[in-house]
Amino acid sequence: MTDKKRMGGSCDFLIQLTDGSIVLGDLKTVSSEKALKARKPATAQLGAYLYLMSKSYPKVMVDKCVTVVAGPGKTRVITDDPTDCWLAWEDAMSKYQAHLDINVGF
Repeated sequence: MTDKKRMGGSCDFLIQLTDGSIVLGDLKTVSSEKALKARKPATAQLGAYLYLMSKSYPKVMVDKCVTVVAGPGKTRVITDDPTDCWLAWEDAMSKYQAHLDINVGF
């Protein structure tokens, strides 16, 4: 079994606030107010971005992760702790790898 991680995409923004904190974010658009309320955070996806950043920019320490959900006339910001995002990503990758091991056989 290989330790190779498969993922695609990139974060939508990485900003430094005036207080010096760094925020990593992903933007999601929805088509209705109902979908705006129901949209779950991109926790595992943000964790994948943290993982990738740690490989390329190990000195950048993210203080907060956010999913910004935009719908018709409204916006919702969902905040996550970076550690929770990293752990959610590890969990998702473990499940994905187990799925590959079962279905592919190697």
